[in-house]
Amino acid sequence: MRRLHKLYFHLKLFPISLGLLFCISFFSCHSYFLNKKEPVYNEAGKRILSFRDEEVLHTKKSLEWWYHYGYFYEKDSSKYDWSFYSSFVRSPGGRYLMYKITNLNTGKNYYRFVLDKMLKPLTLPISGKSHVFESPKGENEKTGAWLDLNYDNSILKKQVGSYSYVLNEDSLVLSLLISHPDSAKPLLLEGTGLIGRKHPQDIYYYSFPKLKAEGKLKAENTVHDLKGEVWYDHQWVKPFPNKNVRWTWWGITLDNGDAFNLYIVKHVLSGKPMFKSVTQLCKNGKTIFCKTIDGTPKRIWKSPRTAIEYPVEWVLDIPEWGYEFEITPQWDDHEMPILVYNYFWEGPCKVVLKEKATGKIISNGKGYQELVGFYYDKFKMK
Repeated sequence: MRRLHKLYFHLKLFPISLGLLFCISFFSCHSYFLNKKEPVYNEAGKRILSFRDEEVLHTKKSLEWWYHYGYFYEKDSSKYDWSFYSSFVRSPGGRYLMYKITNLNTGKNYYRFVLDKMLKPLTLPISGKSHVFESPKGENEKTGAWLDLNYDNSILKKQVGSYSYVLNEDSLVLSLLISHPDSAKPLLLEGTGLIGRKHPQDIYYYSFPKLKAEGKLKAENTVHDLKGEVWYDHQWVKPFPNKNVRWTWWGITLDNGDAFNLYIVKHVLSGKPMFKSVTQLCKNGKTIFCKTIDGTPKRIWKSPRTAIEYPVEWVLDIPEWGYEFEITPQWDDHEMPILVYNYFWEGPCKVVLKEKATGKIISNGKGYQELVGFYYDKFKMK
């Protein structure tokens, strides 16, 4: 009888054992778990972002974007003739793309806003040149797939050692090959690339400030041969960004070879700082950062379309390092529509870095400036 009970007991456990065996086999053999990345740590023992593994698409529950800005010479030119910025965005609600190309000699802007039809209701408060497209359900849109985005025939695709990049419209086409050598040093925000405030892994952020690029621009039936430099950002976040914030951001490359990512985030109503940061990628490849930065607006530009007032000139003080940046826009009118925040300002700027104590110029440079959240000033009590 005892043996019968024992046999019955083992037979009863057999389905459970079989299930456990299946789970062990599945989790050890499934491609996701085979390819699961191990955490990477820096010399100080802090976990850092392994950017080489992060060019894939991330979970659909995240908000993810790929941001670029660039400066270009035309053939035989001795100065920059064109600039552009763009942002390919993936969100749980759909995908959208913003981009603008600027003639630096005339200040003329060419811009477009492209979005999934699922996001169309969010455009009600804004106006501007936009186009709605159907979101394809292709294999390349799955989480973990290699970088291969196609937004209404505008393309961002990772290749061996480079990116294929196309902004495509009937009257305007920018086509670039952006080089990405293995030796390229990333700028990991705040030294690790994990910058979430509540949990570091809530926000991932890395940049490549100086990637070489060449290509062609067709504007108003004229084809321009371009050669220049592109700043590339890749960022993804788990919580959706707070709408009640105002942020100012600068991506700066200096003539001396250094690069900076700087931002100041404040509450849109109280004006109180929420977080701020400066990350410097030195010419020698070393990354340093601090969180002591103060921004003082020096000049306001009022949009003739929306009446929004944007502080377009700044002095950025970094007391911990004794630095002071002077930021001046190359042209004032760089307003664009944006989902959630309605309108924002994004454009090329001239930069001077000085020693604050002596006023001595350390280096000149260039960059892009982003001003978001100033739309809500229209509703403040005067």
